Amino acid sequence: MLDIGAHAALHLRHFLNLVGDSGFVAAFEPIPVMAERLVEQFGGVHNVEIHQVALSNYTGEANFNFVENAAEMSGLRQREYFMDAPQISTIKVAIDQLDNLTDKFQKVDYIKIDVEGGEIDCLAGGKERFFKKHRPIISVEYGQPSYAAYDNSAYTLYDLATELGYELADIFGNVVVNRQMWGYICDRSAWDFFMVPSERVQEWVDTMLADE
Repeated sequence: MLDIGAHAALHLRHFLNLVGDSGFVAAFEPIPVMAERLVEQFGGVHNVEIHQVALSNYTGEANFNFVENAAEMSGLRQREYFMDAPQISTIKVAIDQLDNLTDKFQKVDYIKIDVEGGEIDCLAGGKERFFKKHRPIISVEYGQPSYAAYDNSAYTLYDLATELGYELADIFGNVVVNRQMWGYICDRSAWDFFMVPSERVQEWVDTMLADE
């Protein structure tokens, strides 16, 4: 599993329980103080790897907006903040892309992406190689207050998913059957969605039905 935007390890702890001793979780967190805390908590765990880096669609270094009084809203661009006085400081962070990590992992089963609006760039950074080799299930946060900061629209995620050979599903597992349906669902009730490889959609549907 890859935890992109690991932050305070809320999901990372659950991922470790899911993969067990034989699985592996790579966590990506660009904010130095948060990455250091992750290393303190998980540095001795044999099947966790912490990367102090942001994943986007290029490799290098960039200014990063660290919201000191709401670190979970930090990102490469300033997004809409649900607070009166966000305290923002600019820090330098390393940038990498999924394509560069293609051969680092033998098999990737699941990716979680929550990077405050930079989800499209993160996904696009893997379209040349990563998603051709690895076909994981992906959970992705996507909401107007954050994706608009990157000049994206509601349909940008749908179109990129289609390009990558993925189909979208809502947080309850319901598969989005067409672009019109996506336009109705996006931003309406929840900002969390799944991306399912097109070749695994029937498996996904059967699994969801089995759980009902």
